[in-house]
Amino acid sequence: MRTMDWFLAAQHQRKYNEENGYPQFAPAYGTCWYCGKNIYEDYEESKGISLESAGSEGITGCPHCHASYVD
Repeated sequence: MRTMDWFLAAQHQRKYNEENGYPQFAPAYGTCWYCGKNIYEDYEESKGISLESAGSEGITGCPHCHASYVD
């Protein structure tokens, strides 16, 4: 099951990065700087990053427009 909650997902991503010593690449509130969509929300054409994924892996790009936050 995928839980979609942009606010909690953003918090989980920050916590994951802090605990693992990783830099914060993902936008603080989830809004992509390139396409303007929230990376933690689903849209008709693309799936966002779930709460579970945000708390277990580093986010380095937008799942919607595929822009990299690392470059």
